[in-house]
Amino acid sequence: MSLIVDSLTAEVGDGRDRKRVLHEVSLSVESGTLGAVLGPSGSGKSTLLRCIAGLHPVVSGTIRAGDRTLHGLPAERRRVGLVPQDGALFPHLTVGQNVAFGLDRGGRRGRRVEELLELVELPGMASRLPHELSGGQAQRVALARALAPSPDIVLLDEPFSALDATLRGAVREQVRRALVETRTTAILVTHDQTEALSIADRLIVLDDGRVRQVGAPEEVYRRPVDLWTGRFVGEANVLAGEGHGAHVTTALGDLRLVDPAVGSVTVLIRPEHLRIVDAPGTAARVTSIDYYGHDALVDLDLIADPGIRLSARLATPVALNVGDAVNLRVVDPVLAYLAP
Repeated sequence: MSLIVDSLTAEVGDGRDRKRVLHEVSLSVESGTLGAVLGPSGSGKSTLLRCIAGLHPVVSGTIRAGDRTLHGLPAERRRVGLVPQDGALFPHLTVGQNVAFGLDRGGRRGRRVEELLELVELPGMASRLPHELSGGQAQRVALARALAPSPDIVLLDEPFSALDATLRGAVREQVRRALVETRTTAILVTHDQTEALSIADRLIVLDDGRVRQVGAPEEVYRRPVDLWTGRFVGEANVLAGEGHGAHVTTALGDLRLVDPAVGSVTVLIRPEHLRIVDAPGTAARVTSIDYYGHDALVDLDLIADPGIRLSARLATPVALNVGDAVNLRVVDPVLAYLAP
């Protein structure tokens, strides 16, 4: 079931203290796919989910699941499942009872609960209580509970934020697999860029209650619509430049442009597009090296202009030390945005 949000506007507060938190937000998520809403704290991500779920009033706009209009319907009639940040399992109910909570009497008597626990890779755990579960297990039970009534849409509000890094990746994959197997349309809210880029079919970037960009994760990362989005989604080096059509002049020399530009621009270069070379290039000095196992992020100051600091992402092992002088070269066309 596809989800379409059109020109959604919402406010918080009462009377004179009312504040607009969503400004004509529009987005769509195709049936059976996962959309991720990515944005900084206070950007309106959770309010958007609550509006879709029917838990927050809407000033204007429309929400549709397929051909069904959702706005105006009470939450219990929307066929929307919600997985909150902490799972919110009922502590006095067993795992099986939690999963069965939204089912009718016939569903509770059948094998629906066991099937869902198998789906989220928790077979045989129906009799356990929530306090006997790990954080990752509790989140998967919360997902099973949301999926139990076969909703049209499932909303996940930062469900992995309380998990440690190793567990977060594993649970994320398990949740993603369960959504794919059930062909459920879902929206994940997160402030974790890596999470959004790796799990989503469609990325919605939200800032101050406004949509900056909607598209495939690779599209948003490689072709951000503006400088703010480019800096927010992934790491970026930013330089002043002067556009000359297909090329731009910067402190790193004359660089090729993805799109032609003329005049004063701000240039965005991803760290993986910056190389340390033995051949002639722009002289720089290594100021720090952050090791991540599969790669490393190397910070550098330009020798001719120490006020310009850049980052290069290099495959490991990295045969460099802090203080080393190196030559830099940009290996791919860069993005340029007109200076304000």
